[in-house]
Amino acid sequence: MVVDVAENPSVNVKCHTQDHQTVHWKKKTRKQRSNNGILNLTVQEHADAGNFTCHSDTGLILDYKVILLHEENLPQRKRILSKSGELLKCSVKNYSGNFSCFWNSTDDSNIEFFFKARRGDNDSISCDEPVKNKGQYSVECRDTQSCIYEEEEQSITVHLHVIQQHKYENYTLAFMLREITKPDPPQELNINNTKDRKHVSIHWKYPKTWCNRHSFFPLIFNVQIKKDEKTIEHQTDHTTFKLEDKHIESFCVQAKDKFFNSSWSEWSCYKLKNKSKKNEKKKGEKHKGIKEKKKKKKKTDKKL
Repeated sequence: MVVDVAENPSVNVKCHTQDHQTVHWKKKTRKQRSNNGILNLTVQEHADAGNFTCHSDTGLILDYKVILLHEENLPQRKRILSKSGELLKCSVKNYSGNFSCFWNSTDDSNIEFFFKARRGDNDSISCDEPVKNKGQYSVECRDTQSCIYEEEEQSITVHLHVIQQHKYENYTLAFMLREITKPDPPQELNINNTKDRKHVSIHWKYPKTWCNRHSFFPLIFNVQIKKDEKTIEHQTDHTTFKLEDKHIESFCVQAKDKFFNSSWSEWSCYKLKNKSKKNEKKKGEKHKGIKEKKKKKKKTDKKL
């Protein structure tokens, strides 16, 4: 049972027993006064919360309640999780119905996390247990009734419940899958000369994790080309781009859903092998040749 301290610190806890059975409540070893099995509590600080057990006259445990303290609306409350920026985030790689959510990590081993998700009134979404990895917690969820070819009508709502001893917090996030889409980076980047040898063609492929029907789920690509110590940017919905070969050093590509204002993928980059080294070698050979010519000229001048 969660008690919101700011809204209503008073709570009545009833022991579920047979009628007219004499009972008493305990918190640890200390007895609590009750009226006909109903425990009246005022929860204002951590010491007021905790585990309460209902006992018969013989000491048998008949019922128990866990009272948690919720300080959401108190101005000077200390958070369980550090809220730097957006604490709870979710993302999806495609429209299959599988999505991931993330939140800040903590070193406190006494903290428990419970994660739930639903679309409208439908309980079709199942989520794994939260896993800690690389400074954050993550959870994987699956919407088993999601259809990638239908327009979303109801948003998904996720709830993160956080318990630290007898303190409670919750975080909620609502979204459509199209709003949190972030594709994997484009793959198989490459560069080739065109037949006329006057241009080069850079090309890439859709990420394997993206939806197979590219015509139905198109991506748009942001391309950065580095050449002659300058960066050129270009946006296209094709997977190839032709340009003049003027000392191209590298190029990078990122992708996002063409029709929705969702997130760009991370960059995927291709660097030409030994391009700069070859140029340096040519410059070095040229410089070496000039030096040798000067030496020969000096020897000839001395002979004369």
